[in-house]
Amino acid sequence: MKPAAPKVSVVIPTYAHRDYILETLESVFAQTFSDYEVIVVNDSSPDDTADLLRPLAGKGLIRYFEQANQGQAGARNRGLAEARGEFIAFLDDDDIWPADKLAWQVEVMDESDLIGVVYGQKGDIGDSSLSPAAAPSGQVFEDFVRTGWIQTPGQALIRQRDLKAVGGFDGDIWGADDWDLWLRLARVTEFAFRARPALLYRRHAANASRDFLRMHTNAQRVLLKHFGKTPTAQSRPLWRQARGFVKGFAAADGLREVGNNISAGRPLAALRALAGVARIRPRLVLSREYLSSAVRAIEQLPRIALGGTRS
Repeated sequence: MKPAAPKVSVVIPTYAHRDYILETLESVFAQTFSDYEVIVVNDSSPDDTADLLRPLAGKGLIRYFEQANQGQAGARNRGLAEARGEFIAFLDDDDIWPADKLAWQVEVMDESDLIGVVYGQKGDIGDSSLSPAAAPSGQVFEDFVRTGWIQTPGQALIRQRDLKAVGGFDGDIWGADDWDLWLRLARVTEFAFRARPALLYRRHAANASRDFLRMHTNAQRVLLKHFGKTPTAQSRPLWRQARGFVKGFAAADGLREVGNNISAGRPLAALRALAGVARIRPRLVLSREYLSSAVRAIEQLPRIALGGTRS
């Protein structure tokens, strides 16, 4: 007899995060909502992730799949293809859910069949602050073009029928594939926001946002996909707002990366990142933050060159 389908399919793509994946899974197993399956897709991790996960698969705690490396979008899509749940919850392999995340999001979904995506607030691990307590609901396409209200898929719960209707993630887009997905979903279904914690994000050296130039390039590809090479007169004002969001977001990530490199004593990397920020947002070169960062990076150069510290 075929087992009943779960209400929720939790899809976790994993690659080279063996130090985090078990804690991520524990946050799923600790959910107060229990009608779910866990699908983990190992995207050819070069570490011992497979050895850590196979015992969990043997106990029936997860459904485990391995595939040749296809990137995060490809791994998410593989998980979606294997999913049996009415709702899909994606979770990155280094992030954590609050214990009631699935419970309250399923409750919101069950309120109306018109809702295809429900999302909540994001915080950082070790930081008590959360993303804004006000965000758009209903028909949200224009709102989501103007800014990234859902910063990572783990904040959301998605109706599977809508995900499959839009074709899942676009494997040709790196880093910004989730923004592209929200825009496509916003064209076919309603979103619902609740001011409740939905995800704790882990910041570390391998975060995709640290490759801000590549992220910027791929976000521009999202704009090209949705507006074309030449936006129409009607769509041009919205396109300009979206372009401003893309540049501002990438520049902010770039300045954060500059600070990371300065803190780590890597002045040359900091200066390269500053050059990247200048390419994205030339006007920032005259800002206090940019100039201060440049001075701090340059001041580190003699220490590195002389192999010691300055008195």
